[in-house]
Amino acid sequence: MAANAREVLHFREGQLTEITLPANHSEEISEMRMITGCEVPAALTEYEFDLFTASEWEEYQKENPEADEGESVSRYWYLFLGKEDSDVWYVLFLNESLFTEEDVVEMARSIRFTETAF
Repeated sequence: MAANAREVLHFREGQLTEITLPANHSEEISEMRMITGCEVPAALTEYEFDLFTASEWEEYQKENPEADEGESVSRYWYLFLGKEDSDVWYVLFLNESLFTEEDVVEMARSIRFTETAF
């Protein structure tokens, strides 16, 4: 949960249209997808995170010559939830090696908020 929704979640006519999430050593690797059937507007995207600095990865490769590029990053599903008229927003992030996209969508549709959530 965070209280800067107007900086992160961008709406048009009540619909979530864009996410702006600044982060170091990571990048968004998929197009944002709206998730229907949720209690509030919800969007799903994927992020990839560096697990090593450049010099650490170089050292790791020297020690593990069989290492491939996939070992240098981790991938996460990011589910963003919020309302246009609120500065509060929520994000759920789940490791792609443990959760499928279907798992995330099912979880998104099961989330219920209290009256004071926003």
